[in-house]
Amino acid sequence: MGRLGLVAVLAGLLPALAQAQVLPPVGAAERPVPRESESNAVTGIVPERFIGDAALSPPRIIGNAMLVRTILGKGDPAQPGWPGALLVHKSEIVAASLEAGEATSPMQRPEQLIGYVKAGEGTLDDGGQRWPLRPGHAFLIPAGLAHRISAGANGALQMTILSGPPQAGATPSPVILVRDTAKLLYVEQGAHWVNLSKAPFRDVGERFLLVTMAPMTIAGAHAHVPGTEEAWVKLTPAPALLQVGSEIREWKQDQGFVVPPNGRTVHAAINHSSQRQTWFYFSTMPRPAGPPRVAAPVDPAFAQAVQAATIAPEPLIAPPAPRRPARP
Repeated sequence: MGRLGLVAVLAGLLPALAQAQVLPPVGAAERPVPRESESNAVTGIVPERFIGDAALSPPRIIGNAMLVRTILGKGDPAQPGWPGALLVHKSEIVAASLEAGEATSPMQRPEQLIGYVKAGEGTLDDGGQRWPLRPGHAFLIPAGLAHRISAGANGALQMTILSGPPQAGATPSPVILVRDTAKLLYVEQGAHWVNLSKAPFRDVGERFLLVTMAPMTIAGAHAHVPGTEEAWVKLTPAPALLQVGSEIREWKQDQGFVVPPNGRTVHAAINHSSQRQTWFYFSTMPRPAGPPRVAAPVDPAFAQAVQAATIAPEPLIAPPAPRRPARP
């Protein structure tokens, strides 16, 4: 075929090619057009209402020795109130610390406690046996069980502690549980794009996670079913950002956030640091109508990891003596 003939053939194909370029891809008509979520100006959300900060909370002493500051407390997120006073299903989450060598008096709290050790070393005992507390250890103390927390001699014991009734449908543990979270497997890998989650007490029904994000990552912004109570507390000190609808805020260590339960406001964490970061997460979600959902089978490896992470108690030889203040 000569040059003129080839040109003539191409000229004849051009109209067909042009038409093919403007045809929509197969199935495009069935796919919804993505749209951004509503802005805070539309929903009326003020981010500061949904953020609690331990640094702005008055300190108080519990157990005659442990200093605590409230991060998130009781309140109604649908009504005006103090920043961080938002919890409906749980009671409080606090930043707690014991100075080196200090020990609380025996405490008997009316609600279940779930805690995580951020720094320092110490012990937890029930008067008859004790468990070590190290960074990365998570503990669960049943409601009404007498217990005492002691700090080691080499530095302050720093913890994040959640109090409240057990999760709806949970089987409350009758004994103290202490687990080394470094030995747990990730039950969620890549949730909302990048979240890596461990569930220290999933075997007793608690929706409590330790959520980790790799450096320079952002979670996919999303909202929840109306009425969901979902809360996050930042455990690590590196810089991060919090997205609340159409606005962002700095997210510092010991700051907590409750997701607006309107089913419309999206949220996300942004780790723009060069370090892995971890959040203390818990949630209570409305039960869907209809028959209960059949739970997916659990990989035996997860149960084995929970068993390996569970720290066995040791006999308490002598209860630690609280540090007495020096006489003037």
